Amino acid sequence: VAWRTGTCTVTAEQPGTPTVEYASASYSFTISAGDQSIFFADLADRHIDQSQQVVANANSQLPVTLSVDPSATDVCSLSDTTALFVDPTPPIITANAAGTCIVTATQAGEDGNWNPAVPVTRTFRVLKKDQTITVAPLNRLRYGMSQRVEATASSGLPVSLSVHPSAASVCSLSGTAVTAIGI
Repeated sequence: VAWRTGTCTVTAEQPGTPTVEYASASYSFTISAGDQSIFFADLADRHIDQSQQVVANANSQLPVTLSVDPSATDVCSLSDTTALFVDPTPPIITANAAGTCIVTATQAGEDGNWNPAVPVTRTFRVLKKDQTITVAPLNRLRYGMSQRVEATASSGLPVSLSVHPSAASVCSLSGTAVTAIGI
C-alpha cells in the first residue's frame, strides 16, 4: 500500500542454481497524489431561528472546511467550520435573517498525498417566520354601542386595527374600540 507520493521500485530476484545463473529485474513507477471529492448534503430552506446539521465529508477521509459566503454572514452562521469524515457532532448552521445562505465545503489536500478537492457550494433560503392573527369573537352591536376589539399575533408583535373603507358608514374605530354609527 502506498502511503506517500514518489517513485516506487520493485525488484524481482532469482538466486540461481548450480545450472542457472542469478537473475534480477527492476521496475520503477511513480506514485502520485490521489484525487479526492467532497460529498456535501443539500441544505433545506429554513425560517429565521431554525437550525440544521451540515453533513460534508471527503472520500479521502480528511476533514472538510466549511465557510459561509461573505455576502451571507448576516443571514446564517456555523457552529463549527470543520466537518469530519465520521462526525458524531456535525456542525450546525443557524438561520439568522431573511435572505440566501451560501455555504462552501473545501478540502485543501494533505502532504502531497491528496490533491485539493473541487469546492462544493450549497445554497438555501432563510424565510421570515410565519405568524397568524387571532381576533376574539365580537358581539352584534346596535347603533351607538361600542365594544373592545382584541387581536393578537402569534409572533407577539403588536397588531394594528382599521375599519374597511366599505364599512366606514356603519362603524368607526377609536384605539381598540369599535362603535356602531349607522345601519
